[in-house]
Amino acid sequence: MYRSDLQLSPDIAGDYDLSVYLIGMPSYFEADKGLSVCVSSWQRNADNALPPRTKASGGYLNSSLAIHDAKQAGFDSAILLNQAGNVGEGAVMNLFMVKDGELITPTTDADILEGITRRTVIELAKEQSIPVVERTINRTELYTADELFFCGTAVEISWCAKVDNVKISSKEGPISRKLHESFINLPTTHPGLFTKVPS
Repeated sequence: MYRSDLQLSPDIAGDYDLSVYLIGMPSYFEADKGLSVCVSSWQRNADNALPPRTKASGGYLNSSLAIHDAKQAGFDSAILLNQAGNVGEGAVMNLFMVKDGELITPTTDADILEGITRRTVIELAKEQSIPVVERTINRTELYTADELFFCGTAVEISWCAKVDNVKISSKEGPISRKLHESFINLPTTHPGLFTKVPS
């Protein structure tokens, strides 16, 4: 959905229009490979600058800068901190941390996208009696996490093996794996969530 007019101006003018396109979207990462990620020197765009919860196309430049730097340095992707210096999210995905049996993720006021996949992971965890905590996550907590994973539409659930070359785990952790399996099996276990397209 967009607003525009034929003018050379940053002013948002004109009526709202809607454009819809369909493309195949393979997973960004290999499901069985642990990711090596870094904390980016680029900061997550703030809610008062370019709200991350809007999923505005211009906001993806922030993610592009972080991903480019990460890949140039030999990492698979990046984690961005917010203006307060706390963990925001992955470059184009939400982030979850497991510590002492709790599933922890940043709060929605931490300059994150309120993702559909994030919400689904939280619901799946609650169904399986996995304690879920939404709170501020400090950068240094990433290095002492028991498990760490990203989630998102094209990311699905992808676990992290290293952060800034600090080893988190050598294999997908038990909670990450349990949620990953539940997520993959959603069409079977929660058929009401999926509507068959008429032929």
